[in-house]
Amino acid sequence: MTSEQWKEVKEILDDLLDLTPAERPARLQELSQDHEIRREVESLLEGESTSSSMLEQPLFSISPEEANSNIGRRIGVYRLERLLGRGGMGSVYLARREDDFNYVVTVKLMNPDMYYQQIVDRFLNERQILAQLQHPNIAHILDGGTTEDNFPYIVMEYVDGERIDTYCERHKLGVDQRLKLFRDVCSAVHFAHQNLVVHRDIKPGNILVTSQGVPKLLDFGIAKIMDVPEGSDAAKMLDNLSGNETSGRRPMTLNYASPEQVMGDAITTASDVYSLGVLLYGLLSLQYPYELSGASQEKIVRTICHEDPNKPSQAIVDWNPSLATRAFTTEAAPEQINMKRLSRRLAGDLDAIVLKAMAKLIKERYNSAEQLSEDLGRHLTHQPILGRRSTWSYRFEKFVRRNKLIVAIIALVSAAAIAIFFLWQQAEIARGQMEQERDRAEAVTKFIEDIFEEAKPDNTQGNEVSVLEILHKGRADIDQLSTEPTTQARVLRSMGRIYQLLGNYDIAKEIREEAVRIQRIYAPDSAELATDLANLALVYRSLGQYDVAERGLREALKIRKKTVKDPLVTSLTQYNLANVLTNSGNYEEARELHRLSLSTRIQLAPESGLVGSSYYAIGVVDYALGRFEESETNLRNAMVIYNNLEKASIERVASLEGYLGLVLLEMNRLQDAESYLRSSLETRRKILGPAHKKVATASIRLADLLLRQGEIAEAGELLKEAIPTLHTTLQNKNSWERANGDAVLGSYWVALGQYEEAEGLLLHGYQLSRVVKTEESTQTRIAKRRLHALYTAWGQPEKAAPYTDENYLTIPKAQPSS
Repeated sequence: MTSEQWKEVKEILDDLLDLTPAERPARLQELSQDHEIRREVESLLEGESTSSSMLEQPLFSISPEEANSNIGRRIGVYRLERLLGRGGMGSVYLARREDDFNYVVTVKLMNPDMYYQQIVDRFLNERQILAQLQHPNIAHILDGGTTEDNFPYIVMEYVDGERIDTYCERHKLGVDQRLKLFRDVCSAVHFAHQNLVVHRDIKPGNILVTSQGVPKLLDFGIAKIMDVPEGSDAAKMLDNLSGNETSGRRPMTLNYASPEQVMGDAITTASDVYSLGVLLYGLLSLQYPYELSGASQEKIVRTICHEDPNKPSQAIVDWNPSLATRAFTTEAAPEQINMKRLSRRLAGDLDAIVLKAMAKLIKERYNSAEQLSEDLGRHLTHQPILGRRSTWSYRFEKFVRRNKLIVAIIALVSAAAIAIFFLWQQAEIARGQMEQERDRAEAVTKFIEDIFEEAKPDNTQGNEVSVLEILHKGRADIDQLSTEPTTQARVLRSMGRIYQLLGNYDIAKEIREEAVRIQRIYAPDSAELATDLANLALVYRSLGQYDVAERGLREALKIRKKTVKDPLVTSLTQYNLANVLTNSGNYEEARELHRLSLSTRIQLAPESGLVGSSYYAIGVVDYALGRFEESETNLRNAMVIYNNLEKASIERVASLEGYLGLVLLEMNRLQDAESYLRSSLETRRKILGPAHKKVATASIRLADLLLRQGEIAEAGELLKEAIPTLHTTLQNKNSWERANGDAVLGSYWVALGQYEEAEGLLLHGYQLSRVVKTEESTQTRIAKRRLHALYTAWGQPEKAAPYTDENYLTIPKAQPSS
């Protein structure tokens, strides 16, 4: 088919899509007498009816003849055997490797019409990102390269399967089976998000299920390739692509696109959560949440961004008779589907979960694909879900579902008056026992708090072994202390605090998560739940998981505003949330929260260390924003307050000294900075011991200064001790604190002239800092300067140029040993 014929096909399609399916044949007869054109249009319309909407398939910009011309062609060691699909960016082929190995793969080949340097660069960059996504539910990259005519290609695992919706319908899976399959997809999406990759086009066509029932997510992140500069030739080419895209530079499948995608706003992991919600909507109700076929752009935007869809339980009632063969075997026999029964199965939890995932506002959706999956897991095990208001009747309903036999027995016994009296009498006895046990547990809590006082780093001077022995024994005995859940949660709270202070974050997280779990069940929306949520969030902050920490603290703050009357308690939660926002680069909101917290503390506790902590925290924010003089003023205000306290925390003063050293380092007052940084490290080593994360952080800060001063050998010794500790305590490679430590190590390699070893560490630190700390933060500017130093020393000025900074400080090169 020629380009002119293909243009005519698209014009006819634009006309026909505004008509109903019944009106299209006659109109097509009027518009064209060309048999080949009509056949192509009918083929595309047939695909549209099969998938319920043309909106799920992109309108191809490469003709079948052009795509088929590559069949039989050899690309590297691969022979293209069959066309699997074609789209605006190019074509996908089934291929076979033809060398010492012989197996089938998928080859994605770029469309020659899309050869613009910006797109090629994005294609190559995306290929590298996708190569890191090794997950059982993600189709992974096997190879890649460039053709003889200089077009990039990607070789991926060949998934021999069928679309997830088709698989569910053909195998007539029940609701529970569909949910379990969908949770595997959520696992794949969450894994990609953890690796800083957003899919942007989650839909049934991009999820294939193998014959073993394993879903595989395809084309992960390819939408990023389209994100090219406005006004470029590539952007104009993409703007000319028609079909189901609202903008060529933002490709999407409208039936699965989030409101922010439709509006052209920034795309985040929340967009994938929305698309997962639409996918789940379709798997449960067998239809789209909106009818968008033939709609104008204005109607599409209005519908997706402002109109609420029917609940899945309501949508299933309006069953399309032509889809009657798509059945759920767990609700009724395939031949006689009981739609009302299926509707009741979807009502409640599943309606709430789907609509929360599809919320118009990002803040009202699930915070992650993992959280969405976990709520489905709670539903499957008859636990209360997060997506619904936790009322007494709702929790009781869930209890009944989990314990049907016990509830039935109680109901029979309760039918008799004597049984009612007996149960009342037993409840009175149990209440007395509960009060006695609460007193006992409170005494145990006091005992554990006494252990804490002895185990504080200030008192042990680094002697952790004996403390941990006592602590481990106490942890092992917790289950024997109490059978009253909320009291047990208070005991767990104390244990978690001690482990956290000793730097055992993994154990602390486990204990604090158990405390939160108990409070959610037995004391929802209580001040106790808020306390345990805040405590758990601080553990996540120490582990570098700032997004999880932020969610927990926001929930805690919301509860405390309703349940706690003491403004100082609320100000503490504001303070902790602001610190987490600082860690994740949300500096303006962090500074505002710190300002509110400081105002409360000055008014109610002007002579306390709380005021000093607020000044300290604001100084940290000012440092990140590059306001070094203001930062120094606030940090010194905090130091004055700490020095005036009768018993200030030694570790807190050491932490403050470390940050003051960082500020002075950026002001190029190196001698003063060194004095504070050495004092901070010496104090932390003394009270925490050598293997603590905070000691590693202090060592890395001092090593960074020493590198700037040319003291390479001493810097190397500090890094040799600190880096393994960071890697042990922060196992997530995308933790900014760990990446920053690795970046200082990279600067050390630069000083030794080992540039290749340095490059990967410095690039990772810079990219992560841009995401976590923002582009304009002090931390990101430091990361840029490190890259500039690398490429300058390496003799690659063209690579150094993008990282130029007016405050650049040279890292001296090590002198060769004699």
